[in-house]
Amino acid sequence: MSPLVTVRVHLFCRGTSPCADVQYRQVESIGMCVKFVTAHDNYGHQRALCEAQPRGRVVNLDTSAKIAAIDTIHRADYKNKGFFIGLTRVMGGDYQWTGGFRVTAAKWAPREPGKHKNDLCVLQAPWFDYRWDDIYCTDAFGIICNF
Repeated sequence: MSPLVTVRVHLFCRGTSPCADVQYRQVESIGMCVKFVTAHDNYGHQRALCEAQPRGRVVNLDTSAKIAAIDTIHRADYKNKGFFIGLTRVMGGDYQWTGGFRVTAAKWAPREPGKHKNDLCVLQAPWFDYRWDDIYCTDAFGIICNF
């Protein structure tokens, strides 16, 4: 197990915290609770699933520490599965995180982001060595939520 991931979520979370659910992970190195949702659906439905949780949202990998921590979990436990992250293309072609935050750290796959005007969502893609791939929001993949 990676040193970035704690042994068990319920050892670090108390009360009604979403981390208390055994499906969530407390990632101490970045101070986040995360859940890799493996069921496939489009980005809109998946985002609604994340946001239905108290304080829930799609994960924003806005620092190199967050990118590295999520990458470690993804590689170790979810090989060959792509997951939406909270990065989307907005008007004008720029990308921003959910909540309107600017991109300050990135892990794009080679030749990404592409120039396809309809690729509005971003996936952490194992077929690109867990780098980011811009894709259609209507494609069906898992999602990474954080709480």
